[in-house]
Amino acid sequence: MAFTKAQNTSAFFKIGLLGFEGSGKTKTAVKTAIGLIQYMKKRGLPYANKPAFFIDTGTGSDYVRAEFEAAGIPLLVDKTRAFADLAEGVKTAERDGSILIADSVTHFWKELCGSYCRRKAQQLNKQTYRLQLNDWSFLKGDDGWGKMFPADPRDDRAIMRQIVLGEIENLIVIHYPGQTAADKKAKAELLRTHFKACWTEMEKVMPLDRLRAGYDTLHFTLEGAHSKYHQEPAPAINDELPEHSAPPAAQVVAVPADEDDGIPAMFDRRKAKANGAAWAQSDTSYIEMAAK
Repeated sequence: MAFTKAQNTSAFFKIGLLGFEGSGKTKTAVKTAIGLIQYMKKRGLPYANKPAFFIDTGTGSDYVRAEFEAAGIPLLVDKTRAFADLAEGVKTAERDGSILIADSVTHFWKELCGSYCRRKAQQLNKQTYRLQLNDWSFLKGDDGWGKMFPADPRDDRAIMRQIVLGEIENLIVIHYPGQTAADKKAKAELLRTHFKACWTEMEKVMPLDRLRAGYDTLHFTLEGAHSKYHQEPAPAINDELPEHSAPPAAQVVAVPADEDDGIPAMFDRRKAKANGAAWAQSDTSYIEMAAK
């Protein structure tokens, strides 16, 4: 088992908001969506120039339309509670939109469960049907709720490893296309320099993050520019405590050295009194204080 530096390997950001009615779920989703789109625009990402999608099971989109207009972001709305529309809407938003808000997902879940129960009742020739434990495998599986969020190949690290290995191989072949002894030696030296491994080790066991990092330095060596996998070093973190949270400055203790028995100032009345602690200014003994 090999631990590597944590990185974002997901293709899309997914967020779910839970709260009581009127707690601000829609408002939070809209603020987050607008902020993400504005951030993507600053980064120059192509998704930022696409409209935002809103699948609305109620009237939430009516109240937030003005916020999108003020931000200069086109908003496309579909009002529906059909789960089939939600599943199709996710695909449409991934292809044509910058972001998707589904409000409220609870309505789609209820519609899915209700439709399933009605179909099961018909199959069993019953008036009604109540969900059983074994029904959840269908409802939560690829034919049910899982249809809304199908697996994305970009989330599959095995697939991404194969892509990076292909990129490494293509880059080396472009610069060293021959099979002469000199070309073979140059290729081996590149692998040793940038990956510290042979091709078999890279192909079989090397982690994705290590492959990407090695490809980036290889790309810089051969092309004179960083690759798409380049990551700028993280800025130094200032972990100094702010003044309001920093430990108090060392206090001056006016106790003769020959009388200091090592008791911390917070527990030693002589030291506390010398440092101005209010509780230590009285001459009352601890026994008398306890009696009070």
